[in-house]
Amino acid sequence: MVNGFIKNNIIEKKDKDIYIHGLKHGVFMILNIISIIIIGILFNMLLESIIFILAYSPLRSYAGGYHADTILNCYIFSIALTIIAMISIKHIPPLNYTILFLTIVSAGLVFLLAPVESINKPLSKEERKQYKNIARIMCAIEIVIVVIFLIFNINSIALTISISLFVLALMLLFGKV
Repeated sequence: MVNGFIKNNIIEKKDKDIYIHGLKHGVFMILNIISIIIIGILFNMLLESIIFILAYSPLRSYAGGYHADTILNCYIFSIALTIIAMISIKHIPPLNYTILFLTIVSAGLVFLLAPVESINKPLSKEERKQYKNIARIMCAIEIVIVVIFLIFNINSIALTISISLFVLALMLLFGKV
């Protein structure tokens, strides 16, 4: 595909490696999303798997955390985390105090630790400040959403978002270590 872009003068040959890298990560991202949806279907938790990824992924982009050393290891780790999250959502009782406890502890860690940069993507001082602010705003929005779902007694969705925050908090801790 990249060679076709070069041949048709869409991109310059000197930028080939950048486009190959981007294409690999784009394919990985699509594969990851499809895999998470399949896991959701297999667990009879399609809605939960979609909400989990919608709550987790954008915040993870700014909060950072542990990163695997290869794309394959990242994929395997992501799938394992998703399976663990689905099992947790299925087996943790969706009680208000449990959800609030998970949310408060997780959000506290996000506010305290984010962003956690990786070796592959060091951040400048300005980027750290910007990512920290964005991560905190996104986390605060998720807290408000959890509370709204709790008010309307939709605890299963509140628990799903809470678990996504908890998984993110773990990734931040692993990244710090």
